Amino acid sequence: MLKSKKVFTSLIIYNNLGEDVEVKISCNITKIEADTILQSSDITPKKTAYRSPWQNAYAERVIGTIKRELVDHVIPLNERHLRGLLTEYIKSYYNTHRTHQGINGKTPIPSPSYLPTSAKDTVLEATPVLNGLFHTYKKAA
Repeated sequence: MLKSKKVFTSLIIYNNLGEDVEVKISCNITKIEADTILQSSDITPKKTAYRSPWQNAYAERVIGTIKRELVDHVIPLNERHLRGLLTEYIKSYYNTHRTHQGINGKTPIPSPSYLPTSAKDTVLEATPVLNGLFHTYKKAA
């Protein structure tokens, strides 16, 4: 079996002095696993030059979205707290309930389909995500 190193993603953030600080985030998957996930989604990975954000607009857009929707509203206390916030945001909201323009307003992980009902007969249950920063909704039984 082929061994592969864990994937580390660099995230450039700026401190209060305007200096960029590079943070390494482990995705806890191997490059082979990441390539398999991308191929199953019909995505072809492409390497970009080091510190060239204009070459990787998709990653920059995701980072901008995370900054606007998460980090601008919550102050992480430490790296462990930031990892927990990112995990909850991605698993409980970003991939499952937040629509994405690039895939025609769908979510990367499809939501369950419900039978059509009229608005007055529909009862929704709200589930808070990130202590109420976001909410997800589903039809009540």
